[in-house]
Amino acid sequence: MGRLRSLLEMEAVRLFRFPMLELITIPAFFFALNSALNFDHQGMSMTGFPGQAVWLEQLILRYSKMIVWRQLTPFLGSYTYVAFIYAALTATIAGDLSSGYIALILSKPFRRSEIFMVRTLLTFMAPLAIFLLANSASILIIGGLDCFLADPWHALICYSVSIRSFLYVFSVCLALTLIAKEAIPSFVSSLLFLYGIDYAARALPKNPVIPNSAFTDFWFALGSAGASPPWSSILMPLAISTSLVAACYFYFTRRLEV
Repeated sequence: MGRLRSLLEMEAVRLFRFPMLELITIPAFFFALNSALNFDHQGMSMTGFPGQAVWLEQLILRYSKMIVWRQLTPFLGSYTYVAFIYAALTATIAGDLSSGYIALILSKPFRRSEIFMVRTLLTFMAPLAIFLLANSASILIIGGLDCFLADPWHALICYSVSIRSFLYVFSVCLALTLIAKEAIPSFVSSLLFLYGIDYAARALPKNPVIPNSAFTDFWFALGSAGASPPWSSILMPLAISTSLVAACYFYFTRRLEV
């Protein structure tokens, strides 16, 4: 346990030294709070609900669900930003491979599996945690704690889809990093691929073959009153993500030459 803790501390200091942590935190909180301050309360009208007090609970439930949905879906609008951050973070892994840093760490009493797990978890969890923290703060600003308590299951679904969306972007960047093994080619190839997927999703909306389009289709169905989200559209991006991470783990621990 002490060995893993020292490895975790060492990698965290290397990965999030200035200005990387600031590049993640400042824009994430800015966009989330800006979205909260400009939130359109008029769009949450009571249309469709009778004025009787018996419908008050349903109205509050609908209002709370829409706040959670509208504050977590900005991932779709900040896809470019999220792709940039993960491309930059995973490129540092490629840089460490080419510079010989990974070889140096492997010469110490650390297993390959430990190095892979610590580095990938730090790289994946930091942007995700900051994004969720920033957007959770904006939800509290707009509607308070009741937004989470009114329908915990809906909130859990929204957070789960956010996590899966981030996992998809991260897994693509990680796979391209281990293929390129150089910082600049890794960064450029990750951006080109992810931005290309985003362009294809815009050109071919609701195409289940394109992961980003599948996430978009699910998100907006989730936010539509009475619509049933296409749960099958989540399976393909999730399968791609888990397969890529598993393949990267196998390659790093069994095949990678450093």
